[in-house]
Amino acid sequence: MAVVHKRVLLVVNDDRYADIARQAFARDNCEFVLDRVCEVKKARERLAETEVKYDIVIADHELPDGDVMELFSRDEHVCPFPFVIIIDGNDTETAIKAMKMGAVDLLPRSIKGFSTFP
Repeated sequence: MAVVHKRVLLVVNDDRYADIARQAFARDNCEFVLDRVCEVKKARERLAETEVKYDIVIADHELPDGDVMELFSRDEHVCPFPFVIIIDGNDTETAIKAMKMGAVDLLPRSIKGFSTFP
């Protein structure tokens, strides 16, 4: 029987965090395919692709080209896939907004936060 890999879209522009996220998924021998983009625009393009469906999106709230929360905004306010938002530890406004939009979790923007995920 073939192994079914879960697909993860990682939306971060910091190479350190991307490397730590890859290590976290590899550490547990997870059956994941981890794709990374560095911009909201690229993430939107990836999510629009019909041949690739992501099981979860992990995205940094602060990206150079915009607010990643745009990716999860829908008229009906229900995102079609689970998502985790990376935030600064003191940013309660973003945390509340993300949870109201359906985020399944929040991840602090820190090396320690990434090293304990997933």
